[in-house]
This record gives sequence, structure tokens and C-alpha cells, in this order.
Amino acid sequence: MRILSTYLLRIYISLLPLVLIGLVGINLVAFAFEKIDDVVEAGAPASLASLYFLLSIPRMVETFVPVAVVLSSILAIAVLARHNELLSFRTLGIGPWSIGRPFFLSSVVISFLTILFSATVVPSANSEADDLWRFGVEKKELKGVFQGEHLYYHGNHTIWSAGLGSPDAASLRDVDVISFGDKYQILTVIHAEAARFDGKAWTFVKGTKKDRLPGKAVFSEEIFETLTVVLEEKPGDFVAVQAPLAHQTPWSLWMGMKRLQGAGYITAEQETHLWSQIFYPFLGLTLLAASFPLILARGRGGVGVGFVLGLGVCLGGLALWNIAIQIGLAGLVSPVLPLLCVHGGLVLAGLIQMKKLRF
Repeated sequence: MRILSTYLLRIYISLLPLVLIGLVGINLVAFAFEKIDDVVEAGAPASLASLYFLLSIPRMVETFVPVAVVLSSILAIAVLARHNELLSFRTLGIGPWSIGRPFFLSSVVISFLTILFSATVVPSANSEADDLWRFGVEKKELKGVFQGEHLYYHGNHTIWSAGLGSPDAASLRDVDVISFGDKYQILTVIHAEAARFDGKAWTFVKGTKKDRLPGKAVFSEEIFETLTVVLEEKPGDFVAVQAPLAHQTPWSLWMGMKRLQGAGYITAEQETHLWSQIFYPFLGLTLLAASFPLILARGRGGVGVGFVLGLGVCLGGLALWNIAIQIGLAGLVSPVLPLLCVHGGLVLAGLIQMKKLRF
């Protein structure tokens, strides 16, 4: 059996990268045609456009790995059927489980590797690609950036450095605000343990305020318990800077989710994205479980039918996954529940078909 598994695995592994490259390549060409008009209108250099499309590849790889897992298995079975090897397996008494074992085990390994890829490479690539598009093509001005949980924001004659104390940014912690004049000379420096916005002004708590003396390069210093200051920057300006969910790792999503929950906010969107990031890579495995009996049933003389049925299972599974995502985002149930139901339903369907299979 080890020789058989090695043989089947060799066929499968040789097909998988070709299928994945084909799927990503087709999607990349369509994506490039969709974006190229915007690039030309913006007058962006070809090098910037090329780098943007290159950085978009990891996101596409993550998306198409489950589909590639299933299609590679279908093609591997097609190769066996074309050379009448399935008939030989039947004659030797080799059952469906023995044939499917190397496909399923390799799919488990690929799923875990995809999770690692999605947690490390994809978020940073998404962030860099979106930054290139935002600042290189759309020509938007960079107002602020998050590093971890800390915000750095360039306002109107101010520079802010703070951690968010609440999801809506109405409460800040460890705050530094530097005000400067038209010639970028520092006028005021405020450091406080916390700051709160009451709808009109910012109230800083427990800190110091330094003011530049008129005509001099020295500062006066004031220690305060509370200090109320009217500034142009509002909490909404800071919230707009927060990193999109697609730019965040599972760990940052988890920490942000806990912070939001601690503040009493609904976290259906964050939870759905987190669990989807974890469970989506296993969709290839469960889609394979649902489609494998159909592929084997049509393996002898019906390769085309088996391919169509397998592809139909893929499309149906992806549609169910998107429905599960929408249910999670709506907050009707725990976001993890509909995702697990999709996986469980596909596996159950595969087991039922496997029992009915006459091989």
C-alpha cells in the first residue's frame, strides 16, 4: 500500500502546482484588465502597477488553494482512468479508501500550510498592495498609521501619538499631542495618561503641558490633573485609520476583538473574519470529501462527467461558504457555527455517497 500511496501522491503533487498556477494566472489577468484603466488614468509608472499586481498574488493563492486541491484530485483520477489503472485497482481488490487516503492526507497538510501562509504572508501583502493603490494610483494623502495597537496621526498642525482606549477612538491612552506653526516650529506639547472626547473638546487626564514662550526657544511647563482643549481632530479621524480586517493577522484580530468586547461592542465582523481565516483553508479537504465518491463513480469511461460533478461540488461549496459568512456577519448566531456547518455538511454528504459507491 505504501508503494500505491507514493504513486498516487506523485501524480497529485505534480498536478497541484500546475492547477493552482493556472487558476491564479487566469484570475490575475482578469484582475489586471479590471484595474489597468485606473492605472493609466492616474499616470502611475509600470513598475508600481507590476508591484501592485505581484503583491495581489498571495491573496489569490489563498483563495484558490481549496479549489486547486479538488481539481488536482479530479485530474489525478482522470489520469488513472485514462490508463485503465482504476480497473486494475478494482481487479486487485483495492478499495476507494485506499485510493483516497493519499489525497486526503496531503490535503490536510496543505490546509495547515495555507493557514500559516494566510497568517503571515497574506496580511502584509494585502497591506502593501492596498497602500500602493491608495497612494500611488488614487493619490490619497497618508494621514495616519497603526503600528500594533498604537496610532500615529498627522492632523492639521498637530501630530498625535496614542493608543485607542475604545473602538470609536473617543477614549485614548498614553497620549502625546504636538502642535506646530506654519513654519513647523513646535508651539505646544501635551502628554497625558488618557484623553476623552465629549463631542466638542478633548479632556486630557494626568499629564503635562509645555508651551513655547513667545519669541523664545524655551518652554513653560504645567502639570495638570485634567486639561480641556479644543482641537480640530475628532475620534472619527482616528477610526478611519484603523487597519482593514484583511490586513490583520489572526493574533491582531483576536486582540482587537477582545478589546472591542471589553468595551461592550459587537464583534460579529471581526469574529467572522477570524474564524474564516482559520477554517477556509480546510474547505479544500471537505470539498474533496464531498466530491471524491462522485469522481470515482464516474472514473471508468466518464472522466468528463466526473470533472463536471466535482466542479459543481466546488462551486456549490463556495456558495455555501459565502452564505455562512453573511450569516456570521449578520450576527444572527455565533460566526463559527455556520462555518462548521458547511464543513460538517460536506463531510457528511461525502460519507453518505461513499457508502453508496459501487467500486
